[in-house]
Amino acid sequence: MIRILVTLALACAAATVPALAAVDLNTATRDELLAVPGIGPTKAQAIVEHRKAHGPFTSVDDLKE
Repeated sequence: MIRILVTLALACAAATVPALAAVDLNTATRDELLAVPGIGPTKAQAIVEHRKAHGPFTSVDDLKE
């Protein structure tokens, strides 16, 4: 689910914004995640909480959780 959201957000942003900064899901703060189109406060907080509970994302399958 997260992978789909991030992929869609990046695709939309890439089509409209010439320069897009990468966001590392393993180190980004809640506020940095909010800068990604398509990620709102709830999803950003869920990503941060998932990292705290399970450690860094190591595969695409981790993003599905």
